[in-house]
Amino acid sequence: MSADDNKKLMLLFLEETNAALGDIIKIRSLYEKYCLPNFIHHDPSGGETNMEQRIMSTSMAFAAFPDAKYYADDIIAEGDKVVTRYTLQATHKEPFMGVPPTGKQMIIRGVNIYRIENGKCAEAWEFMDRMGMMVQVGAVLTFPTSK
Repeated sequence: MSADDNKKLMLLFLEETNAALGDIIKIRSLYEKYCLPNFIHHDPSGGETNMEQRIMSTSMAFAAFPDAKYYADDIIAEGDKVVTRYTLQATHKEPFMGVPPTGKQMIIRGVNIYRIENGKCAEAWEFMDRMGMMVQVGAVLTFPTSK
């Protein structure tokens, strides 16, 4: 596949993930459609997860933030790699990591690097502002900064 084909593949995955609205059956179907069975998701703050673990964590996140939408701010492809810089917008409507729902809207930014193999995603490296997310839902307190 060309770099442009790889970009289109990952944009479709993103669009269809948004449309799944957290439905675990749809999410599972999307991962099976767009990712290899031995898919690995790398996350510096959460470690490596396989496809089944990623499906479950994605489903849990969508349960807490059912209106979550990803927006591709930039997408760059070269060879077998696709990089997306994204913005995630969501409302905290259900418990998340022990934090009761706050009803707060959050905006999180991140970067994903995907490796495409035989027309499917083989690996993903995610760099999401998880600290910003936890601050926005009230799980982590911040100290005021001096001016």
